[in-house]
Amino acid sequence: MPEMLAPTAPPAQPRREFLCKFGALAGTAALAPLAGCEVSELHTAKPAAGIQAAFDVSAAEFKALADIGGKHKVKLGGQEILLVRASKTEVFAIQNLCPHQSCPLDGVGSWSEKDAVLTCGCHAAKFSKDGKIVAQPANGDTIKAPPQVFKVTFDGTKGTVTT
Repeated sequence: MPEMLAPTAPPAQPRREFLCKFGALAGTAALAPLAGCEVSELHTAKPAAGIQAAFDVSAAEFKALADIGGKHKVKLGGQEILLVRASKTEVFAIQNLCPHQSCPLDGVGSWSEKDAVLTCGCHAAKFSKDGKIVAQPANGDTIKAPPQVFKVTFDGTKGTVTT
């Protein structure tokens, strides 16, 4: 007569495998509150207040600012800031990353003097020179917080930006 085998328990789950599965579940639960966050809310540094940088549109480094619509990126207080020549007499400063999906505005942004808006080339979000959201992204998303703007003094040739 054949020998009867006792039912066997499933093999023990190795501790490492259990911890990995548990950690993945816990991580997913921990990140759930971030689901509604904008990308830029997660990794946009806020610069220290009161830091200044000077610029001169006649200098080779800032030659793009000699023309209306010209842009130049500066790093100030730990954040990239975009200087934009808005008119013959005005330069404004805005955070370089679009608050929608962190597209770099120095590369994809364009200024319209006629409409007085900076348009992000990634999804067509539009911002006024004071940072107000003029148009939400064309893909249907909603920007919850406008881009940060910075104080600029400008005399037509030379200026300063202050965080």
